[in-house]
Amino acid sequence: MPRRVVFIGVALILVAVLAVWRSDGRVSNGDSPSQLGETSASSSAETSSNDPSPAINSPTRITASGGNPSAVAIAQVSGLVTFLDSGEPATWVDVIFETRDGESAVTSDENGRYSVELAAGQYALRAIGEGVIAKAMPVLRIGGAATVKRNIVVARLAKLSGRVIGSDGAGIAGVEILLRNDTRNGKAFPNGGEIGATTSESDGSFELQVPPGNVDLSATLESTTVFSSVADVPAGVETSGVEIVLDRRGEIAGRVVLPGGAPAADSEVLVSYRREGTSQFDTRTASTDSSGSFGFDRLAPTVYVLEALLPGHAPSAPVSVTLTAESLEADVELSLSKPASLSGKVVDAEGRPVGNARVAQVWIGSKQRFEKLETYASGEFDFSMVGPGPHVLRARKEGYADATLRGVMAPKSDVVLTLVASGGLEGTMLDAGGGPVNSFTVEVIPKGKKTGESSRHRSKDGSFQLYPLSPGTYTVVISSKGLEPQTLGAVVVPSGGYGDASATLTAP
Repeated sequence: MPRRVVFIGVALILVAVLAVWRSDGRVSNGDSPSQLGETSASSSAETSSNDPSPAINSPTRITASGGNPSAVAIAQVSGLVTFLDSGEPATWVDVIFETRDGESAVTSDENGRYSVELAAGQYALRAIGEGVIAKAMPVLRIGGAATVKRNIVVARLAKLSGRVIGSDGAGIAGVEILLRNDTRNGKAFPNGGEIGATTSESDGSFELQVPPGNVDLSATLESTTVFSSVADVPAGVETSGVEIVLDRRGEIAGRVVLPGGAPAADSEVLVSYRREGTSQFDTRTASTDSSGSFGFDRLAPTVYVLEALLPGHAPSAPVSVTLTAESLEADVELSLSKPASLSGKVVDAEGRPVGNARVAQVWIGSKQRFEKLETYASGEFDFSMVGPGPHVLRARKEGYADATLRGVMAPKSDVVLTLVASGGLEGTMLDAGGGPVNSFTVEVIPKGKKTGESSRHRSKDGSFQLYPLSPGTYTVVISSKGLEPQTLGAVVVPSGGYGDASATLTAP
């Protein structure tokens, strides 16, 4: 009994294998290619040979990305093109369906409607027309549906006009102005770059078409690019008076030479410039190559001071260079100096030497820190590695007013800096009734100056003291909240003493 079961099983397996072999790659007589969802290549060939007439209702097709050119479903794609601002139909707008292999286009009619037959696949959509631009649209995917509806929204283009100017207000020609596509509005109108591009004229003027809304632009000239935004640009009209300020960048190149004119390799070159909005200076550095050459780039239009340093040599004279929007390149030569000496002594008002005084010197025009040293007990000092100058020298010690000499040329060995004892100001502030003013401000303005230093004071009896001040003549301005300011002219601060700056403040 078991042996008979085995024979029956083997027989069944053989029958199954034979059935598979006979049906492999074949269509049964009861099925047609259309019922199987396929196109039979052999059937098509036979039909073509028997019927030479062209096929009917087979429109030109674009095989979309990922489609099969031998078997493509056709869909009727239609929709309405309207304006973003009004919702009204947009007529005669070209609607473009793009694939990796090509594109198809259709134009909206007098009612803003369009209709086109497309093969199955994925399509990127664009819409262009006279004075209009389409908003971003999702990818159109056509599958088995016979009809597909896709409405399209377009916006009336706006117009921007204005000028590109430098920081000095002068127009700049040849600036490439582009509509940015990396901002929110740029992404909303991804094809804006096709129309939002222009170049500024000789006077800096420009005009360009842009989508409505917040418009973001880039302006580029050579290696300098700035960004500008114009908010709430209305559709279909011109917005004029737009100004783009292009703070162009320049460069300074040159060489450093030794006193005899030979190249100064490995010199340190410093370029200093005022920090915007302050009185402070920033400094960049560069080193010279074997030929003594150096360069600084990406420099904004402003005034620069260049100096060169090399161990064993005195610094070069500071050279001032001005870059403007019209002149953004400069070439300079910096010549290192032969070492010279500035020496002398610091004394008090009676001519006695002042030891341990701090003495500082700097080449006039230099933006580097003062070189500093202290005097010996004899009051003597010596700067042994300076250029010819002119120099500023300053001596300072506690209890004395600073002593300053300007325009000192090197070499010079008999410099004398005289320190005089500091003075001060004191006084009492009263109101109109003779009572003390408890809170007030004192501004001390040196003779010949328009402004000075201010200090805030609080006291129960209205008194104050200011020390130290250099002996001399000052204008003193006293002010307090709710009272009229008082100005005291020609207040003298004596050496080693105090000048009086008392005042009575009255109501306004």
